[in-house]
Amino acid sequence: MISVDVTALIICALVFALVFVLKNFFFEPLAQAMETRQASIDRAASAWDDAQKTIGEARADVAAAVQMARNDGYQWLDEARSGAQGKVKISLDEQRGATRKQIVEARQRLSDETDKAILSLDRDAHLLASQIASKILGRELE
Repeated sequence: MISVDVTALIICALVFALVFVLKNFFFEPLAQAMETRQASIDRAASAWDDAQKTIGEARADVAAAVQMARNDGYQWLDEARSGAQGKVKISLDEQRGATRKQIVEARQRLSDETDKAILSLDRDAHLLASQIASKILGRELE
């Protein structure tokens, strides 16, 4: 038979006491601290993922807003350009009309002055021919 003496019982009691103390005052607090730390890490990782998702959405929103503003700007430029081209076309049409009118008036004046000059030259030619004929013939012509 196995003989159990008091020393063995004391050692067993001390080992059980040590296991109890280590379990309650070391391993359980250590496990709780590790679980708490892991939970904090998980929350931080989740918050990081949420922040990255929010940043991605905000980046997409900003990119869309910038693109929309750029498109609006291009549209305004196109409208301004077409408006300016319309004004230039109207101005050119007005200038063409005024120029054509001036050309017509100038042609009319030139035609009138040419007719007057031809009449004047014709009258002067008749007068000169009469004078030459009078001198050559020595008498007045009618």
